Amino acid sequence: VEFQALGLSFAERGRCTDEALRVMQILWTQDAPQYSGPYGSFADIIFQPKPVQQPLPLWVGGQSRPALRRTVRFATGWHPIDQSPAQLQTTLATLATLSQQAGRQTPALCPRFTVRVRETASGTDRQFMEGNTAQITADLLQLQALGAAHVVLSTQTNDMARFRWEVETLAAHVLPQVH
Repeated sequence: VEFQALGLSFAERGRCTDEALRVMQILWTQDAPQYSGPYGSFADIIFQPKPVQQPLPLWVGGQSRPALRRTVRFATGWHPIDQSPAQLQTTLATLATLSQQAGRQTPALCPRFTVRVRETASGTDRQFMEGNTAQITADLLQLQALGAAHVVLSTQTNDMARFRWEVETLAAHVLPQVH
């Protein structure tokens, strides 16, 4: 729907994203930025202020081969969502190979997970990042062992009391164990 609203082809989303990332790099680093590409162009502009951090930390997500190449080319961090440790390990190996081939440093692992805090332990069929504080702590330590630089945790509830309880529980009982 959003691609139709913009008059763009869904099939071109990768090329469009690549161009947007190139434009951001130009704007963030050049004093007299100019660009001409298939989706837009600009010249004789001023773009200020520039980011203080150079390079500006930029996370790119996705698991497809083109998304991983995009991550290597533009990002300081790879931001996968809700992947198992086994999936992360496999994709990290691919990311390392692509980075080596491109002569670039492998982007940092910065995954995002939906966390489901429970008062009691979840059973053997539990999902990663679901369970009591000991189980979630163990999951985060697993990510730490994989080399995660940052981990984003997202709760999935519309109940504000439940949200508050989950965040306070994580802050009090999980984060001190892994930070």
